[in-house]
Amino acid sequence: MTPRLLDHVGLVGAALAPLRDAWVRLGFAPTDPRPLLGRDAAGRPVPLGQTSCHAVFDGGYVELTAVEPGVVGHHLDPWRRHGDGLWIVAFGTADATAARERCAAAGLAVTPVMEAARAIDYGARHGEARFRWFMLDGRASPEALLCAVEHRTPDLVFQPEVRRHPNGARALRGLQVVVPDPAAAAERYSRLGGARAECEDGACRLSLGAESIELVTPAAFARRFEQAPPVRSGPAALQIDVADAGAC
Repeated sequence: MTPRLLDHVGLVGAALAPLRDAWVRLGFAPTDPRPLLGRDAAGRPVPLGQTSCHAVFDGGYVELTAVEPGVVGHHLDPWRRHGDGLWIVAFGTADATAARERCAAAGLAVTPVMEAARAIDYGARHGEARFRWFMLDGRASPEALLCAVEHRTPDLVFQPEVRRHPNGARALRGLQVVVPDPAAAAERYSRLGGARAECEDGACRLSLGAESIELVTPAAFARRFEQAPPVRSGPAALQIDVADAGAC
């Protein structure tokens, strides 16, 4: 599996069921919700207090997720306190350890590489999807949880049975992130994504193949989408490639 610039994005809600229902109404076919697991020092599974389902595409996926009530000190806390939102931006990497070392050498505040897993009981193959990942410290990425993810079992995650959606969705294609200083943010995004940023007219763009991430000021976002500027920084628009825009 060739790593993508955008491995996935995550939409965080107060409750998962209404969030999933909304995406079903939009023509997506999310997987059934499953708890996410971490690993302790001995390699034993540890519940993260978080449940997710996924709209999986030929390229990338959207994670719909919610932290269980009563969980304290969750890694999503710095962002979910602002309410429901697209708070997770996950870059793809072939080697989480090497990517973390590159980011740390550049002076970014990053966590150690962690292990995560979830049960896969869809499609022709069942098992445990496994991942290695790390994230930037929340104080270094106030607009969203920025992380890099290495897939250990992509054949389980991207099975053909879950890549078909009534609306014809096929792949993640783009993301617009509102930030006060696009050039400063581009340094972080370039290190995590391994892609050079091109900056012009107050906006910065990272591209890899057909994918792109754009960092824009609130004013630039408002002009492009003809609406009032967002009230806070964060991912504000997502592009998903579909087979037929009219049918979608």
